[in-house]
Amino acid sequence: MRATHLAVAAAAVTAACGGLLGLDEDDDAPSPATSNDDGGLGDDGGSSDAFGGSDASSPSSYCATQDAAYCWDFDEGKSPSEGWYSVVANNGSFGLATDASSSPPASAFFSALDAGASSELTLFVPTGSSAIDMTWSALVPLPPPSSVVLAKIGANIGTAKPAVSILAYPNSVAVLDEPLSGTAQLPASSTALPRDRFVRFHFRVSFETQHVSLDMDGTNVVDNVLQSTWDKAQAYRLVVGVRQDTSVPGYVYEMFLDDVLIRFE
Repeated sequence: MRATHLAVAAAAVTAACGGLLGLDEDDDAPSPATSNDDGGLGDDGGSSDAFGGSDASSPSSYCATQDAAYCWDFDEGKSPSEGWYSVVANNGSFGLATDASSSPPASAFFSALDAGASSELTLFVPTGSSAIDMTWSALVPLPPPSSVVLAKIGANIGTAKPAVSILAYPNSVAVLDEPLSGTAQLPASSTALPRDRFVRFHFRVSFETQHVSLDMDGTNVVDNVLQSTWDKAQAYRLVVGVRQDTSVPGYVYEMFLDDVLIRFE
C-alpha cells in the first residue's frame, strides 16, 4: 500500500517541535507537562480537541465519544503531532494519511526508511501515575524486516530501562520486558499482524502491581507480572510509532495510527 500522505520530513519536524527526542536519549528530561497552554498537554479532563483529537461538536468522531484528556483521531486537519511532547523522525517521515483510517477521514502515518530508523510520537507520563492504559488502532501494510518496535514505555534518561515494548516480527507479535539487566520476551501472537486491516491494541502497565497486559482485537494475549521494577515516583515516557531493527538496511517500514486513547491513573 502506498498512501496519500502529507508527510513531514525530519528537518521539518525538528523546526516544529523544537528538537528531536528519542526514548534512548541520554539527556535530562523536562518535567511532564501538566497545562494546556498553547495547545500543550493536560490532565484536567479538558476537550480532546486540545490534544490533536476531534472537536466534540463532531459527534461521529472517535474522540467525541470519549471522556478523556488524551485522545487523538487525527480527523480535524491539524498537525498529527499536536498535543504530544515531541516527534522523533530519525531517517523517517511522519504526517497525515487520508487513504487509510479506522475512523475516517484521516490517520497518522509513520515510516522508517532504513536500518535503525525511527518515526515516533513521545508523551511524558505524569509523575506519580500508578498505571498507564493505552488503546489505539494500527495498520501495518508491510511485513517487518526483522523486528519493529510499535510502542514503548520506559525511563527518561540513561539506558532507558526499565522498559516494556510491543514488537512486531515477520510472523509474530511479542511484549519485551526489560529490567535494568537482561530481558524477558512474552509471546503475544504466533501469527503476523494482518496487512489489510487495522488491529485494535489495548496496552496496560501498572507501576503499583508491576504488571503488564496486552489485548489485540479484544482478545487478551499477554497478562504477566513484570520482571522489571517500576517506581511511580520516577519519570517515564511513552512512545508510539515505528523503530526498525538495526540489522536490515534498505528496508522501508510503514504504519498507520488512529483512534488513540491514553489514560494515566
